[in-house]
Amino acid sequence: MINVRCGKDEANINDKLTSNHNRIIVHFHHTFFNLSETFIRRLIQFHRYFSPVALCFRTTNIKLKPANTLLFRIPRSPIDITRAIVPLYFPSYNILVSIFPSHYELYVKELFNECLDKHTELILSHFGNNAPYAVRLAKSLKIPLFVYFYGFDVTVILKKYPKYYKYLEKDVEAAFVTSKYLYSRLIEYGFARPIHLCRLGLNLSEYKFNPERISLNKDNPVTIVSVGRLVESKGHEYLIAAAEILVKKGYNVKVIIIGDGPRKNILYNLIKKLGLVDTVRLTGMLPHEKVMEYLHKSNVFVFPSVLCRDGSTETLG
Repeated sequence: MINVRCGKDEANINDKLTSNHNRIIVHFHHTFFNLSETFIRRLIQFHRYFSPVALCFRTTNIKLKPANTLLFRIPRSPIDITRAIVPLYFPSYNILVSIFPSHYELYVKELFNECLDKHTELILSHFGNNAPYAVRLAKSLKIPLFVYFYGFDVTVILKKYPKYYKYLEKDVEAAFVTSKYLYSRLIEYGFARPIHLCRLGLNLSEYKFNPERISLNKDNPVTIVSVGRLVESKGHEYLIAAAEILVKKGYNVKVIIIGDGPRKNILYNLIKKLGLVDTVRLTGMLPHEKVMEYLHKSNVFVFPSVLCRDGSTETLG
């Protein structure tokens, strides 16, 4: 990783781009690489026609960075923080704030225009709430801006602030969504730019069919696995309640819930209250390889979800 603030760390940058493609796509996110955002890492990792460059304000779990990606951490000023806040509370000042320059633009412009000899074609903002920052980068580099919406940036933000993205629309080339549900919600809120439905892909070679785990009856133990952050929208409490019903009906079930989050203690207390300590296990966050092991050994994968009071829901609705 290179900290753009450091100036001359850009030496030999071209040697660090592992791809032979001379076209660059810039991925922008507030934080790279969050453990739960495997879908973003896959998207970056499997580029076929571009060399990916990642820009962010904060880094975490650097070991998860795809090998084909060059990562830059850029500084953020107080003015930049207002780019996300002003649209929420002072929509009439959106245009004014959007024209204020960011001091990191100078570093980024020099980096891409003078230090990289490859052609930068576009910038992709991961999550709509990061677009206010990405707009400045796109303008500085004179490249088109695309925005990938994943869920809460539509269901929560637009429910509370329906015009949050209005002042950005003229600077956005197009948007991507992962489901028809998000597509319809963006249309409902009047998003005026082209919207493309683009499913998040999987490396299917990692998912091996296990014929030994097909049988589901009271005579054989049944392993149920669920994977996701422990937040309200995931609906894990309903899976736990379902496990209680199965146990009372005489099924030998084991429920494995993989993930971490703010509702961990709430879920654990529910497990104890229902007497399911020997039935339901909260593993916490696990590396991808371990998750795949659990999936391969399971009989059923369950992904419960609910519509939360704040409007948040899963991407599929």
